[in-house]
Amino acid sequence: MALAAALVAGCSSGAGNSTGGTGGSGGRKTASGGDTGGPTGSGAGTVTGGAGGAGGAVSSGGTGTETGGQPGTGGTKTSTSSSNGGAGGAGGRGGTSATGGTGTLPPGGAGGGAASGSGGTSKGGVSGGGGTTRSGGATGSGGASSGGAAGGTGSSLPWLKVVGNQIQVEATGQQVILRGFAIEGLGQQSKDTKYNINGVIDLLTNKNDSGGSSPGWYPVLLRLPVDSANSNSEIDTLLKPAVDYATKKGLYVIVDLHYVDNPYNNLQAVNSFWTIVAPMFKDYPNVIYEPFNESSVQDTWAKYKPTMQSWVNLIRGFAPKNLIFAGSPSWDQTMGDAATSPLTGGNIAYVVHMYYHHWTTSANKAQVEACAKVNPVVMTEWGYSNDSGETETDPDISATYGKPMLQWLEALGGSWTAWCASNSWLPKMFTDSWTLRVGPREEGGFVKDWLYTNRNVKPPVAF
Repeated sequence: MALAAALVAGCSSGAGNSTGGTGGSGGRKTASGGDTGGPTGSGAGTVTGGAGGAGGAVSSGGTGTETGGQPGTGGTKTSTSSSNGGAGGAGGRGGTSATGGTGTLPPGGAGGGAASGSGGTSKGGVSGGGGTTRSGGATGSGGASSGGAAGGTGSSLPWLKVVGNQIQVEATGQQVILRGFAIEGLGQQSKDTKYNINGVIDLLTNKNDSGGSSPGWYPVLLRLPVDSANSNSEIDTLLKPAVDYATKKGLYVIVDLHYVDNPYNNLQAVNSFWTIVAPMFKDYPNVIYEPFNESSVQDTWAKYKPTMQSWVNLIRGFAPKNLIFAGSPSWDQTMGDAATSPLTGGNIAYVVHMYYHHWTTSANKAQVEACAKVNPVVMTEWGYSNDSGETETDPDISATYGKPMLQWLEALGGSWTAWCASNSWLPKMFTDSWTLRVGPREEGGFVKDWLYTNRNVKPPVAF
C-alpha cells in the first residue's frame, strides 16, 4: 500500500483494542501499489532453475549418479552428486541416500547447501529409509525417504504434522520450529530490476553472504504473498514456479493469500483460489497453506470461525496432509479462543501478527499464550526498521522487541516468518540497492544472525 494508506490502516490506527482486548490494527506493512486498507503486495516473476534430476535406481552395492539442475538466477552452478553402496539412487543437491550410502555435492553446486556444511556430504539421513537431507533434489527412484517427498515434487523435506501444541516431523515425532521470512508480493518482486523471484530466493539462501555478523543465510521457511487483487492470474505464472524453485532450494513454503480485508466480502474469490491451489501442492510435504492473511473486521473468534472452517474444509477436500496456518479476526490478534474452540481438520496451527505496538500490549500476548497451551502458534508477521513512518522510538529495538519477543515465542514452541525480506515493503530488511540493513534499529542483520545462531535448534532437517 502507499505509505499514507499504511499509516491509516496499518500501525497508526493502532492502539484501539479489538474484541477480547487485543490492541492494534494489524501490520505496519507499507509499499507502493498495495491494496488499500492494509499490508498487501504484488509480486514476482520467475526464472526456471534448480530442478534436481531423479536419482537412478541401482542394485545393492551399485552406483547411481545424477546431474544437478539447471542453474537459476544468482549463479548456482550445475554439479553432480553420487550415491555409492546404497540400494537406491541419490537425491539431488546432496540428496537422499540409501542405507549406508553417501551423497556428495561439490562446492558451488546448485541448491541450498548439503546437509553437512556448505557443499558438504550427506550421510544417508534416516537409516534404512533412504535418509532425509536438507536441499531440494528429487528423491531417487530407488531411494524414497521415510517421511519424505512424494514423487515428482522435487522435495526431500519431510512431511510435518500437528500433535497437541507442537509441529513435528511426521516420521519421527521430533518437534520443530520453523524460522524464516516473507518476501514482498510476487507480482512486485517479479518486476524488481535486480532480483526477480528466483534471484531473491538465491540471495536469501546464500550460505556465503557475510552481511551482518553471520557467515550466511539459514532460513527454513519462506512466505510467498499472493496479491489478492490478482490471485488467480498469478497461480501458474508466478506462484507455481516460485514454489517449485523454493522447494528445490530446500525450503518449506507458505502460500499466503494476502488479503487485508473483510473476509465476508471475499468468500467467492477465496474459494476460487483454494479450489485451484489446494490440489496443486497436495503432494508437496513442504508446502503450507495460509487461507487468508488478515481479517480487518474486529469481531470474535466465534463469529469468524465458521468462515475459516469453511476454507479449511475446502482445502482438506483436496489436500489432507499439508499444514494449514489459520488466522483470526482483528488482523490475526484474537486467537485465544481457539484454545477451547479449535478448528477441525487436523494439522492446523494458528497465526498471530505481532508488531511492536502489539508486543507492548499485554492482552495481545495473553491471546497467544492461551492458544499456545493447546495449539501450535506461528507468527507469520513481525518486524521493525528505522524508516519514516515507523513509530518505535527505542534506540535499540532489537534488544527491547526483537530478541525478547522471539525468545518468548520460541519458548512457546512458536514458528515465525519476519516481515519483510524486501527493499521496498516496510518494515524492510534491505536498502533500495539490496544491501542488508544492520544496526540496533534494523531487523535485517538481526534476523540473519538469529537464523544462523539457531539453525540447528529444532529444525525439521539439520543443516
